[in-house]
Amino acid sequence: GEYRRSGYDRGHMVPSGDRTANSRDNSLTFLMTNIFPQAPDNNRGPWKELEEYGRDLVYQQGIALYVIAGVYGDKGTVGKVTVPGRVWKVILVLDSPEDEVTRGTEVIAVDMPNSDRIESDWQAYRTTVDRIEVATGYDLLSDVPDGIQAAIESR
Repeated sequence: GEYRRSGYDRGHMVPSGDRTANSRDNSLTFLMTNIFPQAPDNNRGPWKELEEYGRDLVYQQGIALYVIAGVYGDKGTVGKVTVPGRVWKVILVLDSPEDEVTRGTEVIAVDMPNSDRIESDWQAYRTTVDRIEVATGYDLLSDVPDGIQAAIESR
């Protein structure tokens, strides 16, 4: 009920549309641990466009994606839930799920404001993994060998 009059959408980290193989997987995307207060123009604009871009890669080209997403910053609360100031996503584009991450692996990294009156094109918010790590304090690709990490996180 707290979201209803808050002015925020129930934003999904893992979108429902990415978990359609069975009803159990899909219903898990609606758990509150996967949801955050998201500005409607962000959720229905560049965030949605990036989700659809990723799905197109998977469905049309059979490519596998490794996706990490999160939030940071504090714009107040909805009930007891912090409204994040920023939302980010890192996508490694792999030929198959068994593909190794190499220096040539394509990386899509975005960091966008959780606000309305936002650019509708997700590409306007492209950044580097390095910048997201600085902003969040996370070491995102820690299982990737250091040399490869250094190469792909800076571009």
